[in-house]
Amino acid sequence: MKIKINNQEKDVSLDTTLVKLLQEMNLTGNRGLAVAVNQEVINSDQWEEYQLKDNDSVLVLHAIAGG
Repeated sequence: MKIKINNQEKDVSLDTTLVKLLQEMNLTGNRGLAVAVNQEVINSDQWEEYQLKDNDSVLVLHAIAGG
């Protein structure tokens, strides 16, 4: 199936969860991540069960400290 990640199309398997997607992107274990699917923020405690669907739009953001 096709999804968009930060506005770039990607083919993923039908059983892809947010955790699996983040693992493929080498982003697991990173603190300060925020993920939204179709403009809805998904809490990190739901990433393992959250099943992606065809044509979902995923936005992954990294928090940056500054001052």
